Amino acid sequence: MTLHALPTAYAPRTPPLAHQAEALACGWKRPFFAYFLEMGLGKTRVLIDDFLLNYEDDRVDGLIVIAPKGVYTNWHRENRDNPGELQRWMWEQHLETARMYLYRAGRWKTDKPIRDWLMDTSLPSPRVLVINIESLAATPDAVGLVKTFCATHRTMMVVDESTTIKTHDAVRTKLLHKLSRLAVMHRIMTGSPSTGSQSDLWAQFEFLRPGVNPLGFTSYYVFQARFNKMVLLPVGGRTVKKEGGPANTDELARLVGLHSFRRRKVECLDLPPKVYRRWEVELTKEQQGVYNELKHFALAKVHGHEATTELVVTQLMRMHSVICGHVRTDDGVLRLLHSNRMAAVEAIVGASEEQAVIWCHWRADAALVAGELRKLYGDDAVAEWHGGVSTAQREEYEAQFQGGRRRFMVATDQAGGRGRTWTAATLVIYYSNGYDWELREQSEDRTHRIGTRGTVTYVDIVAPGTVDEKIIKALRTKRNIARDVVQDGLQAWI
Repeated sequence: MTLHALPTAYAPRTPPLAHQAEALACGWKRPFFAYFLEMGLGKTRVLIDDFLLNYEDDRVDGLIVIAPKGVYTNWHRENRDNPGELQRWMWEQHLETARMYLYRAGRWKTDKPIRDWLMDTSLPSPRVLVINIESLAATPDAVGLVKTFCATHRTMMVVDESTTIKTHDAVRTKLLHKLSRLAVMHRIMTGSPSTGSQSDLWAQFEFLRPGVNPLGFTSYYVFQARFNKMVLLPVGGRTVKKEGGPANTDELARLVGLHSFRRRKVECLDLPPKVYRRWEVELTKEQQGVYNELKHFALAKVHGHEATTELVVTQLMRMHSVICGHVRTDDGVLRLLHSNRMAAVEAIVGASEEQAVIWCHWRADAALVAGELRKLYGDDAVAEWHGGVSTAQREEYEAQFQGGRRRFMVATDQAGGRGRTWTAATLVIYYSNGYDWELREQSEDRTHRIGTRGTVTYVDIVAPGTVDEKIIKALRTKRNIARDVVQDGLQAWI
């Protein structure tokens, strides 16, 4: 890959690490490029340098960052204790003059003055619009703002955590492909571009050059057939084509390598290794009874040939929720079950004085864990990061946790699994796991990245002899659980 020498105008606050400088030299002049730096390697800093180099070279004057809701506030945050990435890495000569705006849905009236200020190009300065992909997909106002920005600026458009547009026929993906045509330079960023299927790559690279996919396949289905073994499977009384594993991986790696820079942490940093532990808990009598009922019902459906895809995955999720201590009844009421899981958390954190992150898949789990830890250690010891906490409160919690003023961070994988930096913790507990290995990998690396202070221990709480064991094993081997349950059959899992 061609390296583009960094010009004398390159004036960052601090010198980049070796892998960051190499990534920048590979990508900064390219009209489209992908940064596949594993989580924790500082790809956000690389992207900011990339934009400013092209700004100095008069190629662009505007940057649009599109990121998931749980990540996008990480880019722009005017907080002295917990500054955003733009505040942290914007070059000194541009920081005071740069015009930056964080989009928040429903504020188009109150934010009109700052939006007008952002669009005013009478004085030269870098302009940055940060917007979350969920708002972009659901709010005409957000789409209109992006269009106006692109019409006013020569824009570099970047999708952070680009696996959020991996599904080729999703509404948000199609919208991003359409909007990307308005920009003059394009970037995608993620640590894990393929989350279980090689087909995930097509839509991400389509964003880089819509209609002229850099990987050489303008049709998703031709791409899918080329890089996957397609098999016929019976689903719901009919036969459908399903992916049965990767194919032509060397060819795909070569094509991806032409337009991307990839590094893993083991290649770049002298980080201490991850340490994994398992903490077993027995099901209570109440849990075991409900679990057995669900298991027998599920098997009866399988043997009766009525197991649709939706039933199979839903049944596994219900069984897993029982293991974690709750189940939602048919009338929609959440029923809490006596569980030994919280006692395990208390024993684990009680055996050390480390700061800890406790991951939960279910909101009910997060509420229980946070509440019990507050009873034991006081309100000031616990921070929370999930959908039940406002964005402002989450960020205050994060600053306090990173500053050592709170000992515990209780988070759900969906809300906190991407984009956060919680390197203050050296203990990570999985109270309950989700089903997406990408989120598991991302959540692990919230604590294992640049700034990690020592060996990080990861503890999975496991109910032996249940689906819990298979879920954790699948996540450790980077398997997509929902897909595998459908492909392998529920009986094989329970």
